[in-house]
Amino acid sequence: MLVGAASRDDAAVYRIAPDRALVATVDFFTPIVDDPSAFGAIAAANSVSDIYAVGARPLFALGITAFPREKLDSGLLEKIVSGGATKLAEAGVPVVGGHSVDDPEPKFGYAVIGANTRSLLLAIVPVLVSVAFFLIADIDSPRFGVIRVSAQNLLSLAQEIARPAPSPGQ
Repeated sequence: MLVGAASRDDAAVYRIAPDRALVATVDFFTPIVDDPSAFGAIAAANSVSDIYAVGARPLFALGITAFPREKLDSGLLEKIVSGGATKLAEAGVPVVGGHSVDDPEPKFGYAVIGANTRSLLLAIVPVLVSVAFFLIADIDSPRFGVIRVSAQNLLSLAQEIARPAPSPGQ
């Protein structure tokens, strides 16, 4: 285990070969915007960004849904799921399954599995609400460097991190 619960990172990183690591994360939350499609897209981007944040490439996602059974006919859930699937498709991440439960409070997100084929591993260390520190470490070395990012620059950094990683050989 390269990154586990003790690190308090959003993603777990497990070495499966000397130069390869499996990355897993799960992220879901209650609606943070009124538009159901936008909520689904935000949930998807938030979930997959945990994979990109450690320098990995997402392989697939599993949806996680809590939604009130009595509101299934409203069309809201379809918009949430469609918004999420569309955002993941933009990143080339297939949704291959998932699970749903009846819950009076809607919640939505994804478990995303990825792989790191680079020698670089990034770990986000939440230090303060307004500042994030990024540890940059070689998988085969205990050495690391630190980059300090202000809250103002965090959004642009997150957008940059969320860009798909190049395929091996690119």
